[in-house]
Amino acid sequence: MKRYLDATNGDTSQAMTLYRDNLHLSQTIDTSYILNEYQKIQTLFSWMGIDNQSLLYGLDHVQSVCEKINSRCKK
Repeated sequence: MKRYLDATNGDTSQAMTLYRDNLHLSQTIDTSYILNEYQKIQTLFSWMGIDNQSLLYGLDHVQSVCEKINSRCKK
């Protein structure tokens, strides 16, 4: 909180407002980044002919995903 208190000359109320605003902004940016990356992965999976549901299974399907990538790249 020191950085926010310094920025507001020790005004606790304003410091808390700045803190909450920064927290909200950080969460918004983080969510946007995650959604953007997810959309890139969906596009890549679609291009490779991999079912989008595979995204839900995470690392359990890494080998099958790698095999599909390899087979696509060899064509």
